[in-house]
Amino acid sequence: MRLSSLYNRGTTVKDQPAFMVQARSVLLGSALALGALGLGGCTSVSNVIQPMLPDSMKSAPKVTAEQDAASGPTTYDPTAQRLDPPRNLNRFLAKADGQCAPVTGPGPNDYANGKVHDIYSILSTSAIGRDQWANAAQYKTGPAWICFNKNMRGHGAYYNGEGVLVLNDRSTMAAQIAAASHELAHLTQELEGLTPYALRNVLDEEGLLHLFFAQEASAEALSVQALWEMKESGFPGPWHGHNTFQGCRSTPGICYKSVSDAFARVAKDNPDNVTNGAAMRAAVYAWYDHPVTVSTYRSMFFRDSGFAPFKASKIPGYADNEILGRLGEVPTYRINFIEDAGGLRNILLQESPRKAAFPSYKP
Repeated sequence: MRLSSLYNRGTTVKDQPAFMVQARSVLLGSALALGALGLGGCTSVSNVIQPMLPDSMKSAPKVTAEQDAASGPTTYDPTAQRLDPPRNLNRFLAKADGQCAPVTGPGPNDYANGKVHDIYSILSTSAIGRDQWANAAQYKTGPAWICFNKNMRGHGAYYNGEGVLVLNDRSTMAAQIAAASHELAHLTQELEGLTPYALRNVLDEEGLLHLFFAQEASAEALSVQALWEMKESGFPGPWHGHNTFQGCRSTPGICYKSVSDAFARVAKDNPDNVTNGAAMRAAVYAWYDHPVTVSTYRSMFFRDSGFAPFKASKIPGYADNEILGRLGEVPTYRINFIEDAGGLRNILLQESPRKAAFPSYKP
């Protein structure tokens, strides 16, 4: 779950609503609280995880020297030179007992280095996960950092404008992997300018509300896609941790099992639906269709935006459809799972996840 906007260092509380200043993004409890791996609490689980990976996935995807020189690192390299924390990380280090590490290689904290390496080792078995990680490695101010905080609420958070992910150190490794993918999707949204702050002069208040919903639904669909790819690559732990009712009570009325269920049903109909966007459309529809999800996020939006509550349809209007459609861009497969179906509005007007996967629209 994400409470989000684009943080801007030149913005003050006086100038902008609270959610545009705090830029806080949180993935709350979800079904992952009892993640399938049961590895939470290990100071380093590399030796446990590696034997569980298929042989083809035990080493990170290779990047040629030419590619690395041209674009900088896009993967985690445990042999890279240690990086010192950037200045903006100080407040996160204080809350995380110094347990932060960059996504490209080791930092000063060995515990965080091991955790980030483990998360990368598993997340990189997914094509979506590899691309998400590459975006974080090439963040605009330097590689993104991941911090581990035992006292945070929920499983994960991404801070726009900071390039910092915070994961709950009390969560299992399965939960942390799923949370990392979800929050990395938000990092990509920021880089693409798809945040309330970036669009504050383009969208009205209702449009910003719909953007907030669409950011969350899209990030969760991409996260479920990554979890499915991990499962198909021989690492099912994070998927099974997500696709269960266990732990749902840890969320404020939200359970993402319905999202992963919808994805799985369409994916099993035809394997091509995993890469053509159909399964992700079903997941987006299921996110909106959950009886509590939208109302919960609506409350969060008004709580943190500073806007007075107003009535708004769950389905966005035509005016915002083009901007919201950009959230469906998936360069990994050269698709846009939202725009390819005529936009978010057209997806949500369908009557079921399966119909949403193949709406009556011909691009």
